[in-house]
Amino acid sequence: MSFHVAGFLLAAWLLFWGAGAALLLTPRRWRRAWILVAPTCGTALASAVVWIAARHTLLPGAQAYAHAALLLPLGLLVLGVRRRGGWREAGRDLALSAAPLACAAVVLAGLLSPLPRVADTLTSVSLGSCDAADYAAGARVLGEHARDDRSGYLGHTEVVREHSVDNFFDYWLRLNHFTPSALLALANATFGWELHESVTLLAAVLVATTVPLVFWLARAVFGLAAAGAVLAGLLYGLSPLTWYGVWHTAIGQSLAAAGIGLLTWAGMAWWREGADLRRLAGWAGLIVTAVWILFGSFNFIVLICLAPAAAWVTADALRRRRGLAWLRWVVALPVLLLGTGLLFSERLFGLAERFLLFAEHDFGWRIAVLWPEGWLGLVARTDLTRLGPLAAWTLTACIGLLSLVGLWRMGRLNPAQAWRVAAVLAPVVTGYVYLQLRARWTGSNESYDAYKVLVVFYPVVLPALLVWLTRTALTARGFRVAAYAFGGFVLAAHAWTAWQTTERVARAPLVVTPSLAAVRGLEARADVTSVNLLVDEFWSRLWSNAFLLGRPQYFQGYTYEGRRGTALKGDWDLNGGLVELTTDDARDGVRLAPGFTALRVGSPVHVRVALTDGWYDLEQAPHLPAWRWTRGTADLLVDNPQAEGVSVALTLDVGSFAPRDLQVWLNDSRLYDEMLAGDPRTVQVATFHLPPGRNRLRLTSGTPAVSPGPGDTRELGFIITRLSLHLSAPSPGR
Repeated sequence: MSFHVAGFLLAAWLLFWGAGAALLLTPRRWRRAWILVAPTCGTALASAVVWIAARHTLLPGAQAYAHAALLLPLGLLVLGVRRRGGWREAGRDLALSAAPLACAAVVLAGLLSPLPRVADTLTSVSLGSCDAADYAAGARVLGEHARDDRSGYLGHTEVVREHSVDNFFDYWLRLNHFTPSALLALANATFGWELHESVTLLAAVLVATTVPLVFWLARAVFGLAAAGAVLAGLLYGLSPLTWYGVWHTAIGQSLAAAGIGLLTWAGMAWWREGADLRRLAGWAGLIVTAVWILFGSFNFIVLICLAPAAAWVTADALRRRRGLAWLRWVVALPVLLLGTGLLFSERLFGLAERFLLFAEHDFGWRIAVLWPEGWLGLVARTDLTRLGPLAAWTLTACIGLLSLVGLWRMGRLNPAQAWRVAAVLAPVVTGYVYLQLRARWTGSNESYDAYKVLVVFYPVVLPALLVWLTRTALTARGFRVAAYAFGGFVLAAHAWTAWQTTERVARAPLVVTPSLAAVRGLEARADVTSVNLLVDEFWSRLWSNAFLLGRPQYFQGYTYEGRRGTALKGDWDLNGGLVELTTDDARDGVRLAPGFTALRVGSPVHVRVALTDGWYDLEQAPHLPAWRWTRGTADLLVDNPQAEGVSVALTLDVGSFAPRDLQVWLNDSRLYDEMLAGDPRTVQVATFHLPPGRNRLRLTSGTPAVSPGPGDTRELGFIITRLSLHLSAPSPGR
């Protein structure tokens, strides 16, 4: 199945899950907009079904009920269409929403466009984050296991324990981001996809299906003209801020963004209806839907999810002296939040522990500061680096001038709308600036938190930033021409950055290759009862954990939440990356795929190999074997725990940037010496005797390492794509 076919199938699946709920929950006055909120309702309903099955039944995962569960959204759709007045009326609603739906389709096609260049079959990729593997592990838990299942890794308390959680199933219910994995589990079971085939698809689909919601927020909340609202949707879908999240598999933040967008619209619309408690029932369904999405994805964000809406409601109440209505609003909305949390109590009560984890771990990485033009998505590169000073300040001046004129015109014609824009932006700007300052003061990764805060509120923030495209601001012809011209320029800049991103993704460094996916074959072996994950590269180690959940696993050090480092007690070692360990006897060792081998700990030829000094990080590119560069001299620690020596045949696939001699040493003995140049080729080193204990295997040269040139300051020695040690018992007399 192609990436585009699969992506649009997944989007249609979400739309199907949410269409009936949206028809039934959208208040009568706004019912024509049901299709715009249907994907968000679909994520909530689908994940709620998985929650109920996982939390309140002993069904063995989504694979047991995925197809039967389709009857629920089908039944809701039939009821919703009847309430709407029939299929013809619902079809008219679809036609009226053709523009934002078309924008969503364009965005999804663009997001999926680089993936066929990465792989021939469905798979997951990332530009740096390893969250995809974490979500996949949760998808397997929720897709294949019942809550009382403690087999394999699920009940491996020694490794899994996190505060009050001592098993991997409850870890997903209570502490980790539940909804991303729930959606993956249900979609995989519905379409028959493998564990690694749908994660990137879901990340792309969630951004694309939020485009109609942004369009609606722009129209219904901020009063943008129709063309301006279409532009807002496209800018959201093509923004470097949202694409950065897609290609780091930030599914949780995309879900939270949709939830906050829906909640903000519902909360503001109810206020504009007078905050009448009799009318709250009409909005309660959408509010609960939005809040459940937040609890299921970023449960900690519920503490500030009402900030933009509350800021505007408070400002409007002061301006219009509506204290009693304000009191009803600030009481009723938090009560609905708390009530929703109690329905999903583990997510509510897990909040305190989630913040303890934040205190224990400096999650994330440093992300460039976004200045005013960056908030509108005008950045220099796909990593969100700022433009040069002249371009940045020129664009900031243009944005500022257009915004001031737009606010001034709005203030004359519609003061409430001008207040709304300022009030909505104020808390988000304050939070973003505070977190960026803390990041600078403490040297921590709080710039990552600042980015997250901005992006989860972006469906609300972006239309507010486009104040110069509101209907009231565009009443003057000259200003209208200038506003749309600048809007077109911003859209073109987004398209250019999106193209740059697709080129970068086409060379994505992190891919679930067929070799990595072959790791799951180890779980099928009855003689493999537990595994030590000695995979040196983080992405591959986490995916190996997901592929091998049927077996207890041990890690050398802290790998991720729910994956603590312990003593290596497994009966097999899984080796992955550069080093391959093979044996003569398949009962002692197995080569799963290029770069991944397993070795029985009790084997008479069992050894462990670790890269120590002189190695650069593992690098990957689509359709090529992974490789590492050495800095010059590179060492491996080869630990032989046997009482006797082991016979080792060493094979290298090795090359060099410039002509240089390769010397291979074992401790103080030279094993090999040959001149190399150019691309890697296979080098067979003479079989040698590995004595008991710790040994140093060294790759060195009499020729100094060299720099490859501009843009790469590394000093490069050898490039190695495979380092194979074939182990056998020593010959008699050794």
